[in-house]
Amino acid sequence: MNFEELTIIILTCNQSEYTVRCLESLRPVLNDGARCILIDNASTDDTLEKVRGMSLPGLTVMTLDKNMGVAPARNVGLKAIDEATKFVLILDNDTIVDTTSLKFMLLYMKDHPDFGILGPRLVSPRGVIQRSFKRFPGIGEKVRNLLYDKSTVNTIPQAVEPFYVIGACQMIRRSLIDKIGYLDERIFFGPEDADYCMRARKAGYKVIYHPDAIIVHDWQRKSRKRPFSRIARKHMYGLAYFYMKYHRVW
Repeated sequence: MNFEELTIIILTCNQSEYTVRCLESLRPVLNDGARCILIDNASTDDTLEKVRGMSLPGLTVMTLDKNMGVAPARNVGLKAIDEATKFVLILDNDTIVDTTSLKFMLLYMKDHPDFGILGPRLVSPRGVIQRSFKRFPGIGEKVRNLLYDKSTVNTIPQAVEPFYVIGACQMIRRSLIDKIGYLDERIFFGPEDADYCMRARKAGYKVIYHPDAIIVHDWQRKSRKRPFSRIARKHMYGLAYFYMKYHRVW
């Protein structure tokens, strides 16, 4: 299969091992015409040195002078996609991509033009199914997540149209980006994925989770592991802004 209509956008910051592993898993699709834009969020480790030594076709590395967060940095990549791009894959650097699943996602989107965003089934390296789609990230949901570990769940076996698919892996139709614009840059780290899915539906597109596509995700959960860290505070600010934006907290 030819992947010339696909551009993959990945963020990284001081995680060279994860990033190199992710990019290596993408080598087959890059050899088949896909392009990848790697946004480096001001890494201070050996990430750039290792990535530039990989000799990957179709890879563009863009470096930022400071850590801009998730939405602003991903927008740097979205603004750099070329005219040939019809589909964009937003991808976390702690993923391992299966070429067959990526092919399925691309063909599904081509065959279903009413869908603007597709999310796959995410599994841990040990094969444990993760929460690949979620409900509205209201206060009640967040409290439940803190009290009970819901990082993994046996998700349903068929495709569904959920409230949102998480931003670790989202395939987005180019026409949707052209219609609604880029990610909301007032959200530094979460819930930019829920926001974009809400905006997609408002624009007349559907959001789908499909378990037949499986991507490995070595989940980090930075805000949960360090609840009083700078990134956790940024996450809370993003949630507060999100609630005010939609006049909804539950």
